[in-house]
Amino acid sequence: MTVISQNQIIQNLLPQSNAAGLTSQQQETKELDKEAFLKLLVTQLKHQDPLNPLESIEFTAQLAQFTSLEQLFNLNEGVETMTSTIQSQNAFQAVDLVGKEVKAQSQVLGVKGGQPTQGVFSLDESAASVLVNIYGENWLKIRTLDLGPLSSGPHNIDWDGRDAAGSTVSDGKYYFQVLAVSAYDEFLKTTGLVEGKITGITFDRSGQPLLVMNGLEINIADIVEINDPQVEDQDN
Repeated sequence: MTVISQNQIIQNLLPQSNAAGLTSQQQETKELDKEAFLKLLVTQLKHQDPLNPLESIEFTAQLAQFTSLEQLFNLNEGVETMTSTIQSQNAFQAVDLVGKEVKAQSQVLGVKGGQPTQGVFSLDESAASVLVNIYGENWLKIRTLDLGPLSSGPHNIDWDGRDAAGSTVSDGKYYFQVLAVSAYDEFLKTTGLVEGKITGITFDRSGQPLLVMNGLEINIADIVEINDPQVEDQDN
């Protein structure tokens, strides 16, 4: 009986190139999948030395390796299928939101054609003084809005898209920061929102859909309120 080594078995099972050498792609993928692993195990049993058969512990360990390998392959296939399904569902959900008016958690304001996105913030309690700072993409402050004392609840940020000098800012992304102080000179918690009509969708590098609002990209998970203008017109 011919006895061959495990390395020889592996070389016979791995894909061979018809050319003089393996291509770089073949070399990168030159590894055992679960079918080749099982063939390796069976071939090893056929060619084992009768005078030195496989120890039961070693055989059990190899079977355990195969079981783990198969579970990993199955798990990976299941995750890929689930991810693809979720992405498809999110895409359909995003398409359904086009044309809707939404509110989303964000402190980013988009300016398009000189018109800024409507910013909103909410106060948990009444404030004695409220300031809203507007920053450019480089986080340099370009404007401060003094809103004075405000009651608790939602409030609009009525920014006209101009800087402190009165000049219309260029299109792009801007950020707002709300500083609310109580009558006891304590800073109050605020929640920043943006609202507007969804005009389209785009996709990030991972394939997840993003909603487009006045040049801004909005994550579906950040939406807190959805309104359908057509339904509101019918009600009126």
